[in-house]
Amino acid sequence: MQNLMMGHASIRTFEKHYLSRRITVDTQAVVRGIRPQDALMRAACTMSRTIDPRRPQRLTAEQSASVNDLSIIRNLFDRRERLKHKLAKGATQHPQYTDINREINREKQRQRHQLLQDITERGEYEQPVRDVENQLAGVESNDDAMAAVIAVDAMGPEQKELVKAAHAPPGETPEAEIGRRSRAIGAVVAYCGIVEGRVLPSRVKRSHDCVATSGKAGTITDRVPLQ
Repeated sequence: MQNLMMGHASIRTFEKHYLSRRITVDTQAVVRGIRPQDALMRAACTMSRTIDPRRPQRLTAEQSASVNDLSIIRNLFDRRERLKHKLAKGATQHPQYTDINREINREKQRQRHQLLQDITERGEYEQPVRDVENQLAGVESNDDAMAAVIAVDAMGPEQKELVKAAHAPPGETPEAEIGRRSRAIGAVVAYCGIVEGRVLPSRVKRSHDCVATSGKAGTITDRVPLQ
């Protein structure tokens, strides 16, 4: 049925050109016959998305305020107003009024957390689709350009050139594409000579590897390594 629907002569066409080469299942659990760690595999397979600077980290002011329009929050507001009118003077100091305020704050916090989680999960599936569509259409997203600028600001000159060369758009002509590849290769070669990280200081020899050469008893004024 699959071959008929896709117009393939055999299943080999699908396996060669359509089947993903990325393994997203816990193969170790399959071999060992234990329960697969689905959450761990999902986190590992979406690692690049979790570090994407475009990934929502917090709600906007509008999104945060939108929870006040939820029915459950509106009902709590109504309960608080009815209690306020019932208690009349000094209502804000009453324990019941304090309790319902706490309940409102807890519920709003829970709804905001749920909203952020929903937005994040939806973005994990929608953003890759938008990236592919923009790439096929030859459109560079402003978000992509801004994220690249933010990342490049903290890099050294050689690393900046490497990032720019690696993320350069494909050339419109064969000559332009060859030039782009040549510049990328040159940037990689230039970056190979850069030492990343700091050099750790040499290890200081311990005191039992040295002996005193002068000074009063019980005081070490000079040390030389043991031969």
